[in-house]
Amino acid sequence: MDPYDAQAVRKIWQRVKASQEELLSAMLTAEIRSRDSYERLSRIYPPFRKVLARMAEEEARHVKELLELYESLYGAYNPTEKDSRKTYPSLRRAIEDRHAAEEDAAQSYQKLACHFAAYRELFEALAKEEQHHRQQLKALLKQLPDHPTPPQGKK
Repeated sequence: MDPYDAQAVRKIWQRVKASQEELLSAMLTAEIRSRDSYERLSRIYPPFRKVLARMAEEEARHVKELLELYESLYGAYNPTEKDSRKTYPSLRRAIEDRHAAEEDAAQSYQKLACHFAAYRELFEALAKEEQHHRQQLKALLKQLPDHPTPPQGKK
């Protein structure tokens, strides 16, 4: 490619921008899913309400921060994913799933820190918080009896 070919350079940067937008959109969707999951779990399992509700609040803050960034860079956020609530046979399975999701989120934020150098501090802070969530979930797993999820409709 000729670096002086403005049209070719513009096309490449459009692809880079689209790729970055997809990454940020995916993380925003994941944070919304996490917030909703922790809110539901905190209502269903009263013994763990406090820690799960706090995690839901932290995820809500992540959503707010990412939404502000997304809208400042790309305009209105229009999620394409429908509500995909998972059901689990036990709280243990739900927490294990959230544990894995927090690990994935931490790794994704580290990648975003590389792609968005101007926002590196934000993404590194989010990665650190997701690792903290992972540790909290690990601690919950240690004290958790494996009991079945209550029937739908009971909250």
